[in-house]
Amino acid sequence: MSGSIRVIIDMAWLFTQLLVMSECRGPHTTGIAWLNRAGEQRLFKLPAHAGQFVTYKAYQEVLSGIDNRTTILLGLTRWRTRGDERVNCNNHPIRAGDIIGAHNGTIYNADYLLFRRIKLRRFAQVDSELLFRLAHNDVRDDRIDMERFKTRLGLYRGQITAVLAFRLDPKTILVLKGNKPLELRAHLAFPLDSKGVYVYMI
Repeated sequence: MSGSIRVIIDMAWLFTQLLVMSECRGPHTTGIAWLNRAGEQRLFKLPAHAGQFVTYKAYQEVLSGIDNRTTILLGLTRWRTRGDERVNCNNHPIRAGDIIGAHNGTIYNADYLLFRRIKLRRFAQVDSELLFRLAHNDVRDDRIDMERFKTRLGLYRGQITAVLAFRLDPKTILVLKGNKPLELRAHLAFPLDSKGVYVYMI
């Protein structure tokens, strides 16, 4: 077995263990997603606790798609706050256009910002959707306009810790570390091209 394959198997095992251990932070839904350098992505989420979620064949199929081109692998266990977890578009990770990500927290003024102030189209009930729709709305020239996005983040009221990735710029990962927990791991064993993977912390 090559070293690269061994690293991927170890990473998939560790990711699964972390996801199951995170169940106590959110027993109502579980979801995962990955994105690679070619802009390919996979997403799987269900209203199920993590211990059950990782036993599904679809979970193993999605996880089997990660390789040395993967730039982000993310997972989230959700505690139901806003949005019925039986409606899967309320669950994380959330995809909004070419943006994919997960959010830990609650945005108290999401309805006001989404509908009245920024006037973005809504597809789900969950407040977290605003964060990803806003990032998608702030794309300029195939990149997230970071200054515009940071300025509009200042309008939010609540708790925000999130990770976002952009399919058209898959080597850029945006990390919003606010006042909620976040487990972040970088694995440097994968061969990166000269540009590498960029992680922005806001």
